[in-house]
Amino acid sequence: MAWGSDLTIHQFRVFDTVVNCGSFTRAALTLDIPQPAISRIVGRLESEVGTRLLNRSNTGVTLTAAGERFHANAIGAVRHHDLALEEARASSGLLIGDVVIAAPDSVAGVLFAPLVQSMKARHQKVSLRTIAAQSIDIPAMVAAGSVDIGIIADTHVQPSGLRDPLFKEDLYLTGPKSAAVFQKRDVTVSEASALPLILNAMPGGLRSLIDEGFAETRSKPNVIIEIDANNALLDLLIEGAGFSILPYSLVASSRSQDYLGAARLIEPTLSRTLYLITPPGKPVRSVVGEAIRQLRHVTAQRSAYARWRHVDRE
Repeated sequence: MAWGSDLTIHQFRVFDTVVNCGSFTRAALTLDIPQPAISRIVGRLESEVGTRLLNRSNTGVTLTAAGERFHANAIGAVRHHDLALEEARASSGLLIGDVVIAAPDSVAGVLFAPLVQSMKARHQKVSLRTIAAQSIDIPAMVAAGSVDIGIIADTHVQPSGLRDPLFKEDLYLTGPKSAAVFQKRDVTVSEASALPLILNAMPGGLRSLIDEGFAETRSKPNVIIEIDANNALLDLLIEGAGFSILPYSLVASSRSQDYLGAARLIEPTLSRTLYLITPPGKPVRSVVGEAIRQLRHVTAQRSAYARWRHVDRE
């Protein structure tokens, strides 16, 4: 196949949008380009390539076998193009580009607002998008390239790719502030086992860490409710339905500090390390590197508020 001289990055971007949207109509709305123009751009692209790239039907479009191979390479070409522009601009001191960061709710509530403000104050042409997501889902989002920087707990660290420890956090017994147990700063896991507990239901991650702590003391948690919605869980705690075991950052960022008490769990201490991860096999763009530097700076500023502890970098 001979490549035509008229293939452009613009064509690749339009084609990628059509593929992601699944139809010419939705792509036209996304790009704010008339649908006939998008159809002509893709048709011209197929003519240049010399084969059909899309299956068209009344319900939308799908990639042909040739289209799948072409799409993967077209995306790579767009990324290399964008990276070349970003690096050239960065070398002259100008940072321009998009950065997507994903973090669990507990971390997002503490870091995202000051991070966005910090980046906007320093780099007005950088667009920072933040996503609060389940820690278990973030490695896949990073590996797929839809997220540039992920923050995950050590229970969900991906086996490959760049990762960098950010901080360590302990787990706290949390519940109604008036409860007698919160007259102490620390509570043993055995003491917590006697209380009515509302815990995350999802296996792995935080729940595994909690279960391991109870197993170590040979005690059994008195679980009265299992729930995987953090806001609903906090509402139940405020209403006096029971106690929970959570990172303190989730309490600190929930606007419920006036109603909830917290005591650090000990014997054993339950803690986890949070990592920064970036897509495996991809160079870290200058704009992403700057976002990581600002993220570390904001983390240091907010550590006392969230009761995070320093961890040495590997």
